[in-house]
Amino acid sequence: MKILHTSDLHLKNVGDERWQALEEILELAKNEKVNLLIISGDLFDRHYDAQNLRDKIRPLFSGNDFKIIIIPGNHDRDAFIKGYDFGSDVIVLDEENYSVELDDLKIFGMAFKEFTQDEILKNLRKYSKETTKEKPNILVFHGELLDVVYRPEDFGEEEKNYMPVKLAYFKGLNFDYILAGHFHTGFYVNEFEKGKYFVYPGSPVSITKKETGKRKVNLMEIGAPPQEKEIDSFHYERLEIFLDPSKNENPLKILQNRLKKLGKNAQGILRMEGYYNSEVLGLTEEELKREIMRLCGDKCVDIDKGFRCIDLKIIAEDDIVKKFTKKLEQRNIDEERRRDLFNLIVKAMLELKYGGK
Repeated sequence: MKILHTSDLHLKNVGDERWQALEEILELAKNEKVNLLIISGDLFDRHYDAQNLRDKIRPLFSGNDFKIIIIPGNHDRDAFIKGYDFGSDVIVLDEENYSVELDDLKIFGMAFKEFTQDEILKNLRKYSKETTKEKPNILVFHGELLDVVYRPEDFGEEEKNYMPVKLAYFKGLNFDYILAGHFHTGFYVNEFEKGKYFVYPGSPVSITKKETGKRKVNLMEIGAPPQEKEIDSFHYERLEIFLDPSKNENPLKILQNRLKKLGKNAQGILRMEGYYNSEVLGLTEEELKREIMRLCGDKCVDIDKGFRCIDLKIIAEDDIVKKFTKKLEQRNIDEERRRDLFNLIVKAMLELKYGGK
């Protein structure tokens, strides 16, 4: 059996980047001839978005050659009211109807609820007793895996501590796959027992600027490890450019080359920092920033925040700086170390020039 697994689309409007990501996922499911599409929570951003979009999503979720299993997440936990029609292909697994048995496997859904860890463990043991030995068992889950070291951006704009679990909770239970949602940043998989996997696919579209890089889904065959699959949905890309005056590079040409490589569905988050000589470039700091904004147009965001360039014409011709720069060029050191050392000499020279005044 072939499964496509995603989560955290946070749908709000028809036709926007999130909606287009859903359409691409459905197209991928058709092209890959999957048997099942699983959405592990937060299909909608809020429950009222589900009410506004239900009639629009129904045609997409009907008449496919695959079933669509959905569990409520913390954002859309009140969206899937009993009797509401989301499409003829849809099976919603909630607290009341938490399992479904298909021809080749049995699937359990742990819909989001503000459970204590004791309640989570109780439910897991309950579900495990109802698993079958004749076919694989899958648990669809929406919550936080405590074994992962998280950053604030890993859940979009929300807090942590939603349905917290540990990999140890699943050991000894009869689940072959834990197909999870809630973790936005990227694709994560852990083999918690031999041949048994916990997987976060990450959000399939950038929900916030904190989710950067091409987005992915989990495309897997039962009996094999989960596999990440890139999709061409909207996403943010970091454009980080450090100006090293020792290399005599034109920052505008560097930016132009980076923008050319930016995908049609990507938007850059620009961070240009470092030092340049305005007399060599022929642009003041203000003029350089205006040129950067002109080149970027609508291809980048947060240009004001990302512009951190400093004009070094006041010390660029200093003999000490020249000698130090030449020494750096001769040393076989990595870029980050070179940057740190150059920052030190710049700060020292500025202190010598202005510190006593």
